[in-house]
Amino acid sequence: KDEGLSRSMIGLFGIVFGAYSINFLWSPLIDRTKLPILYKWLGQRRSWILLCQSFILIGTLLLAGLDLKANLAMVAAICLLIAIASATQDIAIDAFRIDTLSENESHKATAAAAMATSGWWTGYALLGAIPFYMADIPSLDWPQIYYFLAAVMLLLMSGVLFAKEPKSNREAVHAELERVYLEKLSSTKQTPFTRTIAWLAVTVIDPFRAFFTKNGVKTALALLAFIFLFKIGEAFLGRMSIVFYKEIGFSNSDIATFSKVGTAVLTIIFTFVGSLFNQKYGIVKGLFISGIAMAASNLAFSWIALVGPDLRLYAFAIVIDGFTQAWSLV
Repeated sequence: KDEGLSRSMIGLFGIVFGAYSINFLWSPLIDRTKLPILYKWLGQRRSWILLCQSFILIGTLLLAGLDLKANLAMVAAICLLIAIASATQDIAIDAFRIDTLSENESHKATAAAAMATSGWWTGYALLGAIPFYMADIPSLDWPQIYYFLAAVMLLLMSGVLFAKEPKSNREAVHAELERVYLEKLSSTKQTPFTRTIAWLAVTVIDPFRAFFTKNGVKTALALLAFIFLFKIGEAFLGRMSIVFYKEIGFSNSDIATFSKVGTAVLTIIFTFVGSLFNQKYGIVKGLFISGIAMAASNLAFSWIALVGPDLRLYAFAIVIDGFTQAWSLV
């Protein structure tokens, strides 16, 4: 927006973040594909996390060195790279969290989700507030801010080295499934072709087959539609929120304080409240509450559009939005 791009162009850029809504489609591949060298060094989960963070770092450095208006196609491609890497990193982090809990610790799942959500918002919003404060410093411009963000990303990557790879029996389960598929495919001898088919069947087909078998076709399709549609509005329209705030008349510092810091703190608080609620009353009731809150938060922002840059109303809208974010994520 500061570079003078139109709303429609910014909106088109926001489409790349639709990767977050469909990343479940390639999650089976992330679950089983072993990265050369990195797998032996870090393990399955941490290797993917570090690889994705490396692409995010490279993308951020490339963005810093580009003139936005003169290189729109290149900038869009880099943004897509960052979005896919980030959405893939989410898959690996979720898998890390799930593997950390043993089968007899399933009751801790919502608490683990609360911790993961708190970590996500600490990075996205609390650290994400810093560039907006920096943008209001006259001596700094956005390329310098992107170099700063790249340095932060490099620092955060060190966290992967300190984390402990969780233990899991998934590889043994996958090996047994592959053996079953190989027996069905070849009654005589194994070939590279049959081994490849067996690997793809276990990696891509079997997770969806098990999902549909467990829930039935009708329920499974409904669940997939729910996963895709529940937050698709936020995935696309949420990218226009900063443009909206700036057009209403809020400064970069206002956006940092309310939209980033305020939302992050409230989301982290409500995340733990939501996890306790879900443990006691169930996830379905929690989703209904978050759906209603999501609609209410949209109405609050519509109110801001009518009233103008009122900081008290902005704070009220952020409270509702923080509640929505937390409840739906948990």
